[in-house]
Amino acid sequence: MVNMQKTKFARIKAFAPLLLIAVIIPLFFVGGPTLESTRLFGALWNCGHILFFGLLVIQLNKKYPLTTLRSGLILTLVVFVVGGLIELIQVNIGRDGNWKDVYLDLAGTWIGLVWLLPVNRWIWCARIAVLSLAVPSLMQVVLFAVLHFHAAREFPRIADFESPLDLYEFSRKFERTEEFHTHGRYGLKLTLTPALYSGISINRAYADWSPYKQLNVDIYNPSTDPLGLVIRVNDIAHDVGGWKDDDRFNQSIQLKLGWNYISIPISIIKNAPAHRLMDMSKVSSIIIYTSNLPVSRVIYVDNLRLD
Repeated sequence: MVNMQKTKFARIKAFAPLLLIAVIIPLFFVGGPTLESTRLFGALWNCGHILFFGLLVIQLNKKYPLTTLRSGLILTLVVFVVGGLIELIQVNIGRDGNWKDVYLDLAGTWIGLVWLLPVNRWIWCARIAVLSLAVPSLMQVVLFAVLHFHAAREFPRIADFESPLDLYEFSRKFERTEEFHTHGRYGLKLTLTPALYSGISINRAYADWSPYKQLNVDIYNPSTDPLGLVIRVNDIAHDVGGWKDDDRFNQSIQLKLGWNYISIPISIIKNAPAHRLMDMSKVSSIIIYTSNLPVSRVIYVDNLRLD
């Protein structure tokens, strides 16, 4: 009885990688990250290339020995060509083709090849070298997991700049400061330049906004000169639909000297698109910006939150 169980377990163990490969293959052409996906999901998805080709090499080696230099070079060429063709096919079926995916295919292939070789000191060096190829992708998974956990823990406060992680959500780097703030120890010092558009953009807002009544943000204007800003909110449907001007929320505000405590009812944001209701469970970005300034201006932003 024990021998039968061991045999059954051995068969399952041998069959499992083949089953995993069979499940992964269709995912090169269907599924995958979309505009609604978190960056964490996208990073995990990219790591699937490494896993797939590593498993594929190990399975191929059971029928076609791949431990020689010649076989390794041939397999590398085949993976490069096949990976490139997959990316070209993806472009033509409405998906994003990306040469980075070919790099990940090759990284998985080389990891699999090196793991097949008899172990000695030099092979361990080679293993470490090929594993380093996967480090950037794995670090992205770790980074986005940390950001995702941080944002989920802080919600419904979207950004208060108490953590350097809050700065990562913006499209460029800005400076945290203790000089002006309304919550905690830090605010955001924002230098607006005479560019066509200048401001901050949170490109991924987390969780469901629909239970909340207001979007709030505190902005400090240190100048006696008023400053015009625009606060903009998009949802996923707006992004997918072509970024039409009348399909999002825009509100112009005029900053006076000192603190400006801005509150925008969620109901107004929801009703902003001209031909539909904004989906408050799928908000994709919040943008605070100005345009065509004659000279640079400095403002301070803090405590962006939902109430």
